[in-house]
Amino acid sequence: MFKILYKLFRHSFKGIMRYEPSIYVGDVHALFVADDTKHFFPVRDISNKELWENIVLGDLTIDYIPGEHTNCLKEPNVHDVAKILE
Repeated sequence: MFKILYKLFRHSFKGIMRYEPSIYVGDVHALFVADDTKHFFPVRDISNKELWENIVLGDLTIDYIPGEHTNCLKEPNVHDVAKILE
C-alpha cells in the first residue's frame, strides 16, 4: 500500500511542478486561505494573488477565508466560507 501511495503522490507532485496556467477569459471569484504558511506542494516564487492577476482577463474578486488548506472547510471555518458562497 505504501508503494502505491508513494506513486500517487509522486505523480501528483510532478503534475503540480510542470503545470503552466493559461489565460482565463472571464470573471473569477477566488478564495484564498488566510494562513498560507503550510504548503503541501512546492510554492513558486509568485504569490497566489500575482498568479491570478496575471492570468485572468476579466474581473478578479479575491476573498480570504479563515484557516489553512487542511482546515478551511472544517468547523468553525466552514461557516464563513458558506457565507461567501451564498
